[in-house]
Amino acid sequence: MEVMQVFHMNGGAGKTSYAMNSKVQHKIISIAKPLITEAVLNCYCTDFPESLGIADLGCSSGPNALLVVSEIMDAVYERCRHLGRPSPEFRVFLNDLPGNDFNTMFGYLPAFYNNLKEQKGSGFGPCYVAAMPGSFYGRLFPTKSLHFVHSSSSLHWLSQVPPCLDCKASTPLNKGKIYISRTSPPCVLEAYSKQFQQDFPLFLTSRSKEIVSGGRLVLSFIGRRTTDPSSEESCYHWELLAQALRDLVFEGVVEEEKVDSFNAPYYSPCPEEVKMEVEREGSFKMDRLEMFEIDWDGGECNSEDESCSSGERVAKTIRAVVESMLQCHFGRDIMDNLFRSPVNFTTKEEPPTLPNMDVEKVFHMTGGAGDTSYARNSSLQKRASDMVKHITMDTIQELYHTQTPKSLGIADLGCSSGPNTLSIIKEMFDAIYGTSRKILRPTPEFRVYLNDIPSNDFNSIFMALPDFYKELRKGRNDGSTSIFIAGVPGSFYGRLFPNNSLHFIHSSYSLHWLSRVPPVLYDGEGKSVNKGNIYISESSPPLVPEAYFMQFQEDFSLFLQSRSEELISGGRMVLILLGRRGPDHMERGNAFFWELLSRSFALLVSQGDVEEEKLDSYDIHFYAPSKDEIENEVRKEGSFTIDRLEMFEIKGDDEDAASYGTMVAMTVRAIQESLISHHFGEAIMDSLFENYGRLIDEEMAKEDIKPITFIIVLRKNVLLIFLSLFRIVTLLWYRTKSTAEIPPGSPGFPLIGETLEFLAANNSSKGFYDFVRIRRLRYGNCFKTNIFGKTHVFISSTESAKTILSNDFVSFTKRYIQSIAELVGDQSLLCASQEHHKLIRNRLLDLVSTTSISLFIRHFDELVVNTLSVWEQREVVVVLHDALKMTFNAMCKMLMTLESPDELEMLQEDIAQVCEAMLAFPLKLPWTRFYKGLKARKRVMNKLRKMINLRRQGLEEHHEDFLQSLLAEEKSSGDDAPLLTDLQIQENILTMIIAGQVTTASAMTWMVKYLDENQEVLETLRAQQLRLAKKNLLGSSLTLEDLNEMPYASKVVRESLRMASVVPWFPRVALQDCEIQGYKIRKGWIVNIDARSIHLDPTLYHDPTYFDPTRFDDESKPYSFLAFGTGGRTCLGMNLAKAMMLVFIHRLITTYRWKVIDPDSSLEKRALFTRLRSGCPVRVTPITPKNTLA
Repeated sequence: MEVMQVFHMNGGAGKTSYAMNSKVQHKIISIAKPLITEAVLNCYCTDFPESLGIADLGCSSGPNALLVVSEIMDAVYERCRHLGRPSPEFRVFLNDLPGNDFNTMFGYLPAFYNNLKEQKGSGFGPCYVAAMPGSFYGRLFPTKSLHFVHSSSSLHWLSQVPPCLDCKASTPLNKGKIYISRTSPPCVLEAYSKQFQQDFPLFLTSRSKEIVSGGRLVLSFIGRRTTDPSSEESCYHWELLAQALRDLVFEGVVEEEKVDSFNAPYYSPCPEEVKMEVEREGSFKMDRLEMFEIDWDGGECNSEDESCSSGERVAKTIRAVVESMLQCHFGRDIMDNLFRSPVNFTTKEEPPTLPNMDVEKVFHMTGGAGDTSYARNSSLQKRASDMVKHITMDTIQELYHTQTPKSLGIADLGCSSGPNTLSIIKEMFDAIYGTSRKILRPTPEFRVYLNDIPSNDFNSIFMALPDFYKELRKGRNDGSTSIFIAGVPGSFYGRLFPNNSLHFIHSSYSLHWLSRVPPVLYDGEGKSVNKGNIYISESSPPLVPEAYFMQFQEDFSLFLQSRSEELISGGRMVLILLGRRGPDHMERGNAFFWELLSRSFALLVSQGDVEEEKLDSYDIHFYAPSKDEIENEVRKEGSFTIDRLEMFEIKGDDEDAASYGTMVAMTVRAIQESLISHHFGEAIMDSLFENYGRLIDEEMAKEDIKPITFIIVLRKNVLLIFLSLFRIVTLLWYRTKSTAEIPPGSPGFPLIGETLEFLAANNSSKGFYDFVRIRRLRYGNCFKTNIFGKTHVFISSTESAKTILSNDFVSFTKRYIQSIAELVGDQSLLCASQEHHKLIRNRLLDLVSTTSISLFIRHFDELVVNTLSVWEQREVVVVLHDALKMTFNAMCKMLMTLESPDELEMLQEDIAQVCEAMLAFPLKLPWTRFYKGLKARKRVMNKLRKMINLRRQGLEEHHEDFLQSLLAEEKSSGDDAPLLTDLQIQENILTMIIAGQVTTASAMTWMVKYLDENQEVLETLRAQQLRLAKKNLLGSSLTLEDLNEMPYASKVVRESLRMASVVPWFPRVALQDCEIQGYKIRKGWIVNIDARSIHLDPTLYHDPTYFDPTRFDDESKPYSFLAFGTGGRTCLGMNLAKAMMLVFIHRLITTYRWKVIDPDSSLEKRALFTRLRSGCPVRVTPITPKNTLA
């Protein structure tokens, strides 16, 4: 499901519309109003911009759409009047996904403008409001075009359902669930968390580029208190919705497979996740992070709602929000059944659906002002926005006070089309107006851009503009203030505005929606691995939360990158989004509501109203991130500083508790109906959400579940101004010499560049490659950075790899970073100059000759057999530990016949310290890892030196090993024959131990894990290896000839090496000025071939994350497989490593069956080579008599 194409709040003003079911969102906006006012006035009063850029992200389409904007403008106008200053121009951008009901939202604009004129007179504005459809997980606004960003009830929506939960897997990971639940497997929780980590930093990066320096972000979104994503407060309503779906499955209305394949693109983070992502993204400083509670029924009810139970109102609220996705996946016919008690109806022919919905095209809040519209079902969002409004106002006021622009660019991202859309704009306007009055400055012109996905009901927003303007201008007699409101369709997971054109961005209840359902969740037939679920749940496989989390990371990073280009330096973003309290995706909060929607679908499947296969191919493009995930992504993206990151719950009146379920269901329907009806058809809408509301009421009667909402205030880093200026000057200087530009990228801080970010990534469970991945997403396949004081360029295309590797020793030569070079030595084959490389390589060739490898195979086979013989006696075997010991002992025996257990143990410890220091900061102080690594290197060198001296003196017994062969050459060669020096021998033995042990053992470990995860490949391989074993005599050792009869095993080895990319990049130093991919490369720059990105390039390998050895049945494209490099510097031990892997897997697979007991793919910290942090613990069961090992 493509969330951007499918997901939208229910448009119009009908009973299920978001406009009619957004009281909760209105309450959120109301709660946030003081914060919004404070933020916008702080922003405005910083430098009193003449044009104030304000953005409301995830504005939707209900009555809340213009609420925040109106309040912001009121605040600024009043401040201007108080200060005797003219009101700034207001550039207000209301943002939501293209599928949002922009028509409904645009309908508010005439009244909005009239109210502005009548209330504030000629001294107000101008105000520009633009509807900007699009995902806020990417650029939406011009660079530095915003001063203030507000987002309410939006950032808990992910850009997509985590890819691993989509329809590409044969077995649903989150079966029976539509979001995180207590029964979701760990991979579901991890996928959602990773999706949030992708989306939220992307959001921050985008905002950081869009907000001026010192600008503000006020974000309110659903979150959770606890770090457990599966807590009830995070998953409760989703659990109810999942239950409603399952009830429909039980009734035969919905197919179980449809429910299993549906996951919500939603994530409610905890405060720690939000803070971590903001810090990691690095563009914003968090001023405040507050948490408040709010009931999903929106609290107080009007006369139309009095007959509805609290559950019904909650169901309406949820229906108004999620109906688009549910309808796209399950069809329209089940909607009423899903959100109320099941009813019989004639199933209509369902419209054609997309196995992978394009969210941007399909997703939108339910438009108009009908019963299921977002405008009627966004009171939860309004309530949340109200709860944190003071933060938004404070942010935009502070921004305006700092910037005092004459024209204020404001964007509301994910604006949708409900009543909340313009309310936040009005509040921002009032805040800036008040600030300009207080500081005696004219009210700035307001450029307001209303952004959402193009399919949003913009009309519903702009119909309110006349009254909005009329209301805005009441009591304001000066005619100097202008406000311009425009709708800007597009995803905020990308650029929407010109560079530096915004001052303030607001997004409420939008950023939890992902740009898409994570693609990896779907198999080739469009079935989700999250079978029976539509989001992360307790029954989701571990892949599901991981996929969602990765999608969030990608989206949020893109969002932040986009915003960072569009906001002026110092600009602000206020983001309100759903989240969760901690790392547990299954906490009883936002995820549980998707769980309940899954149940509602299941009920329709049981009733025959929805096909199970349809449900299994549907997932929600939602992610509720934790505080840590948000903070990490913000810090990683680097454009913003988190001023505030606060978590709150939305509370309602106790007397309305009975109508909570319907309220939530209607709210979700107003949001999700576009997707649900697109996938399932419209016929199920009423049933789906009626069941959903009932399930919510039933669960709420057992336990009061309050989802978490985050409000995040982000400030675009001022430092980016100087970095941008430096880049401009540098580009101009280079253009005087060449038509080619230098690669894009950031030079980082003076002297240290981006070394700290590189080290931070290396010290995380994602490894240093995460540093490369984030910048590749940001800048493309060729980018530049600065690490350890050196300029590094990373390239990830086969064409560039060919250019570099085919010109080794001509335009490039090998060069590692300083820490590696000092540890292995400049006489090592890894770091040797061109002059010495050929000599060293020629002298080492005997080590990998056919004769040597044949002898080595016999010794290594004996070592493997002895090691495996005791595995069955151990409850748990950590594969990496044993693999490291086997390969280390084998290399030491081959190189220097070192067999003493004590000596081997001491040497292995020293080698481990050397490896651990390779990516450490090269600081030579006693307590540092680098210093300890140098000391360990010294001990290794001393041992090797003593060994060489003893052998020369004849004091050691004669050995037939590699060291002896090198020493023998000294006696047999002539005086003029070039020989290796002692230092060259020592450093290359050290290098070969490291390369032969660490990389090979890591590759073996990954291979065991991949085979466990792909049982069909495993059994195919086992059958072939057992046939080969029968051909050999009992107890005979493997030979090189045996290995040559393992074609399928060789492909398994090759595929394992591709997937793992144990050596993720290959560095070269440019020997002269040259060009790569049209970019200028300066002499002395280090160019790194990004082998991992090449190995996972979908243009080179179909479905690259799928383990498929048969992909190597055909020859791969040149320079597409770089596990050992290629060209003149191809790894010398390539055949030796392959032989060890083949021996190991043959003996293992013909001896044991195994089960990996920790599927976590997190990487070992501080490792140069890609290694599993868990070491791959397994339990083994013998499949042959024990004596067959002998």
